[in-house]
Amino acid sequence: MHLEAILNELESKVKYFVEIVEEEEEYFTNSKELAELFHFYGLNMRHLGLVLRHSTKNWLKRIIRSEIVSRSLKNYLRVELQRSVV
Repeated sequence: MHLEAILNELESKVKYFVEIVEEEEEYFTNSKELAELFHFYGLNMRHLGLVLRHSTKNWLKRIIRSEIVSRSLKNYLRVELQRSVV
């Protein structure tokens, strides 16, 4: 499969995911449920930024931004803790 075809498929999955989630507004209540929903629709959590880009609803944008910040902070703290232990 060519890279362009892969990117087009990912873009389609993200758009479909956003459309479905924005219609319902009650698919998830925590990070674990959000991750499960991503995986159910064939998306990886590393695609949070793409979902944010395609989101039109403020409530979804806030949740996705929070998830991006919390995951980034978690990874930063993990690295800092590893450095301090070694």
